Amino acid sequence: MTFPSSRPAAPHPVPHVLPPAVELRSVVRRYGAGDTAVTALDGVSIAFPPGTWTAVMGPSGSGKSTLLHCAAGLDRADEGQVVVAGRDITRAPEHVLTDLRRRSLGFVFQNFNLVGALTAEQNVALPMRLAGVRVDRGRVRAALAEVGLGDRGRHRPRELSGG
Repeated sequence: MTFPSSRPAAPHPVPHVLPPAVELRSVVRRYGAGDTAVTALDGVSIAFPPGTWTAVMGPSGSGKSTLLHCAAGLDRADEGQVVVAGRDITRAPEHVLTDLRRRSLGFVFQNFNLVGALTAEQNVALPMRLAGVRVDRGRVRAALAEVGLGDRGRHRPRELSGG
């Protein structure tokens, strides 16, 4: 015969929930004014967890680029709030947004806008140089290898495949 244990069960550890890396709260973004105004974002709320990848998909004109531009501080919300790493950037001055993008955000544009006169390695190193950070060549090569361009570092953008 067995008796139920009178010991309380050990509590399960509560996972530490990190705040979102980027969060949009009721964001509205309109282009134009009056009767010709176009609402690209209409009260959008979304949170992007830290350490994750997110694909934003939708038909042409659905607001994907506007959403990402607002999230990265490249465009301003007309209403609502944009929070990056716990910091409200909705009304931040441009120099603060520039610093935030240099240090904290990664953004891959639909059109890469690589500097044609620079090699792939030099293009990868450019943001570090602009931020005044010492360029680690090993890190640059590792980044290129991660995207399948490890053997193309000395090539210029026109010599790389776009797809």
